[in-house]
Amino acid sequence: MDSLQLYSVARCLEESFAGQMLRGTEVQQGVAVLYFPRGRLYLAYQHTPVGLFWADALAQVPKPAGSAAILGQKLRGFRLVSLELPWADRILRLRFAQTGLDRQEKSWSLLAECFGARAAILLLDDEERIHWASRWDTLEQDPARILPQASYQPPPKTQSWEDLPNLLLLLHPKQRERFGDGALEQIAALLQGPSCQPWWQGGVGAEPYPLRFDVGAVVIPIAEAVRWRAPVARVPRGQQTASAVGAREQEAQRLRRRQQRLWEDLAKWQDAQTEEARRYAAALFASPDRVHSGGILLLPEYRSDGVGEIELAIPAGKYLHAYAQELMRRAQRAERARQRIGDELARVDAALRHLPEQDIAPGVATESSGKPRSRRPVGIEEREVDGFNILWGKNARANDYLSFRLGQPHDLWLHVQDLHGSHVLIRRQNPQQDVPAEVLRQAAEIALQHSASQSLSAEVDWTELRNVSRHPQGGAGRVLYRRFQTLRVRRPGSTRN
Repeated sequence: MDSLQLYSVARCLEESFAGQMLRGTEVQQGVAVLYFPRGRLYLAYQHTPVGLFWADALAQVPKPAGSAAILGQKLRGFRLVSLELPWADRILRLRFAQTGLDRQEKSWSLLAECFGARAAILLLDDEERIHWASRWDTLEQDPARILPQASYQPPPKTQSWEDLPNLLLLLHPKQRERFGDGALEQIAALLQGPSCQPWWQGGVGAEPYPLRFDVGAVVIPIAEAVRWRAPVARVPRGQQTASAVGAREQEAQRLRRRQQRLWEDLAKWQDAQTEEARRYAAALFASPDRVHSGGILLLPEYRSDGVGEIELAIPAGKYLHAYAQELMRRAQRAERARQRIGDELARVDAALRHLPEQDIAPGVATESSGKPRSRRPVGIEEREVDGFNILWGKNARANDYLSFRLGQPHDLWLHVQDLHGSHVLIRRQNPQQDVPAEVLRQAAEIALQHSASQSLSAEVDWTELRNVSRHPQGGAGRVLYRRFQTLRVRRPGSTRN
């Protein structure tokens, strides 16, 4: 963002965030995140793109670590008063205030110098002294501005609004060339107009801007134009083409091998002749139950065209009805296997069809097939709720695979409290993706349904998968977890008394 963009965003977001109490802070990779009840503010001071952005609120505020914890402790309980640009440059000031029990008002200023490589976040007191900073200068530096307890001084070339000779200096140098003679009038109207004026976008993929610079530009609400979108790491074009093509071919070969194995498994289960097994079982159930001595048994078969005869080899010492139940279980197991293999074949076929459209990093398998060189065990179920995939394991091996092979660190993990049960996973695209409360509730209900609990309601713990680890003295599926929250849910269909 240039100065004009930052000025527009600060004026608009101040209407939504002013007066809200700060819930928590986080500083990582050149971005400071401020958590408020109504949403999150992202101060990207060293990140790309640099500037001020916003996102929806999170139900769970992450616990700050490192130096960010000090910042959170200083600002805890303070309310945001204003968003200001004291200088005509990319220096943003957030004023916080708090009225104590003694009726004395305390205040802090969080200053963000959004300059790029040499940017910083600073916490100032009433006397403009620096109490915390994301980076510190050394005494040998010239100038050494950011020092503990030093009075804050802006960079030497920074100009105040009153001393600004030309409003065009508010624009980025690349933007100045796009505007004609009417640029000064547009900027003056923007500075004096309403705080949340719409922005403009000249075409697909173009960056939105506060001023209209194209005849065909479309109007975008500023709240959408400055919504935070986590940037995607880009690979140089030449390197991306060479590596992606090779990785795509490897992934295609792996999927074809997987497809061939599935067809072989399907043929094996079809050879089980499930319909014939059901016929034999029906004939055995129609006969009196007794222990057979072994060998060939002739059984009558009642058909629509008359009575036939079946020759069936029965092991010695088997009850006829018990052997019939065994045949029925074989037929049911074959049907489930065919259904499962058919679903997996459909997923593999879909992955092959969409493979040319995907950008695959070398050595990484597609999401539909899981991680490379790992066979997905039987017993993992999946359901889609409001666009989120919810997975759960139905046995210890499936739970272990789900939590430590299939899941990503930013996925949400759920388990019924203090009882045996399924591990439940909510897949997320990135750590910043919000999970709606309804999706979380339905996932907790799944954890309750597939647990040892016999109650109509129970406590379900949930956390990010990064906080889950294997139990050092336990078998498959036994875990330890920390930094969790608890949600109480009832079984679907149950009513409150």
